[in-house]
Amino acid sequence: MRKELSVEGMHCASCGLLIKQDVSRLKGVNSVEADFKSGRVSVDFDGSSETLGQVVSTIKKLGYKLR
Repeated sequence: MRKELSVEGMHCASCGLLIKQDVSRLKGVNSVEADFKSGRVSVDFDGSSETLGQVVSTIKKLGYKLR
């Protein structure tokens, strides 16, 4: 399953890289793309609500907000 998330607070390429690295380590996540210019994060994952919850939690722990 693929989910597009709108993320506030990404202001440079390093922000996107940080999100990509941390989210891609989560069990059930197949791939992650983060674009700081558009504020979008695309996550391809196993489709479980638990995995999506971990993705959201990880992004928030990094200091970013979801719209």
